[in-house]
Amino acid sequence: MNSGPLLVNAAVPLLVLAVAWLTPSLTSPTLPFGVRIPAARADSPVIAEQRKRYRRLVGTAGGTLVALNVGLSATTHLVWPGVVPALILAVCLAAFRRAQMAITAAKRDEDWYRGLRQGVVTDTSLRTDPERFPHLWSIPALLIVADTLVTPSSCTPRYPTAWPCTSTLPASPTASPPSRSAACSSRSSCKPG
Repeated sequence: MNSGPLLVNAAVPLLVLAVAWLTPSLTSPTLPFGVRIPAARADSPVIAEQRKRYRRLVGTAGGTLVALNVGLSATTHLVWPGVVPALILAVCLAAFRRAQMAITAAKRDEDWYRGLRQGVVTDTSLRTDPERFPHLWSIPALLIVADTLVTPSSCTPRYPTAWPCTSTLPASPTASPPSRSAACSSRSSCKPG
C-alpha cells in the first residue's frame, strides 16, 4: 500500500483527536464543559480533575483507535473512511458528558451560586431600532441576474426557420423506414413548434 492513504488514515483522525483533546482549553473559564459557573470557582479542583480525566480518556481511546486504524489499513488494506473520526467523536462526546455531569453535581452539591446575584442581560436594540437594509449589497446579485438575461440573447446565433430533418425512423413500429430523401422532403414535421 502506498503512503498516501496511510497518511490520510492517520492525519484526519489525528486532527479530530487534537481538536477533541484541546476542547476544554478552547472554552470560556466560566463555562467548563458547558456548565455555567461563577468566576471565583473557575480554578476549582473538581474542574481541574474533570479536565484531566477528559483528556486522559480522549487521548488513550483516540490514540488507540488511530493506531488500530493505521495498523489495519497498512497490513490488511482495509480502509473505512470516516469511521475512526466518528468513533473518536463518540468517545469525546461521552467523556464530555461525563465531565459535564460531574461538574453540575459539584455545583449543585456545594451550592456555588449561594450569595451571588444572577442576572440576564438582553440587547433589544435590533427590535426597537433596526438597522437599515444595505441596498448596495444587492447590486452584485442584480448584475448577475442582468448578465444571465443579456448574455444568452447576445451570444447565441439566430435559429433557422426550419430545422434540418435527420430522422429516418418510421411513423409506426410496423412500417419500414423510408429512404433518406423521402424523409427529408417532408419538412413540415421538422419545423420548430
